[in-house]
Amino acid sequence: MKLGTWLKEAQQQTSRLSKTGSLDIQVLISSVLRKPRSWVLAHPEYELSIMEISQLGEMFSELKRSIPLAYITGTSHFYGLQFYTNSNVLIPRPETEMLVENASVWVRDHNFAGIILDVGTGSGCIAISLAVNLPEIKCIAIDKSITALQVAKRNAGNNHVEKQCSFVQSDLTSSFFGKFQLICANLPYIPTNKLKDLPVARYEPKAALDGGKDGLDLIHRLLADSIHIADSKVCLLLEIEADQGDAVRKLAQTYYPDAEVNIKRDLAGNDRLLVIERY
Repeated sequence: MKLGTWLKEAQQQTSRLSKTGSLDIQVLISSVLRKPRSWVLAHPEYELSIMEISQLGEMFSELKRSIPLAYITGTSHFYGLQFYTNSNVLIPRPETEMLVENASVWVRDHNFAGIILDVGTGSGCIAISLAVNLPEIKCIAIDKSITALQVAKRNAGNNHVEKQCSFVQSDLTSSFFGKFQLICANLPYIPTNKLKDLPVARYEPKAALDGGKDGLDLIHRLLADSIHIADSKVCLLLEIEADQGDAVRKLAQTYYPDAEVNIKRDLAGNDRLLVIERY
């Protein structure tokens, strides 16, 4: 079968399932053939092998069952980098790039060359993105899940920052000692009763999504734990849900009464990032 024929038939089926169906099919083919999407579109005459047709068929079946594309291909992109992803970790989201950008600015503004703590690292996208773009720093990436840490370690190797990143299995920072000046976290923050209505909860790990009754259980615990390891001059950056701004601001002021607390909004105008700075 010619590539163009398979592509056309698959796109006709997915157009009824998803607004991004056409693009998703192109990504699947690109993954199987190990060619960029531009090549896929430019070579409809390419003859697919029996093995390629079989592989595409299996992946296409998963796509029609609404399995996330990043899990099917094992690849996602974040902050200009490529990450391996599987069902043990959340798929990196564009909104989390805001946290990485703010951390990078803080590092440069303070000429910081120390250790960044990344709590709840998952795929490692935050720690690894910071390490790639800030060769002067080191990162300690924490996660409770050993399977998530295995994914993160693989991503550190794939992005050539394994010497800058250490990976530690820990329940938040309760087992840590010492003082840190920059602490980043993208913890579960979705209220439990909202999960059942979210498509993301069908396939992505519930433990990485469920933030408890009000979505703040893990954030509350981290703020409580972090006061014991926060340096006298410290910056904490925590991703939050869109309607949690007022609640997390009050929570942060309780644990860090001597710090400046701000909520930053994302490009959609939603509350997205809790910033705690103690000078």
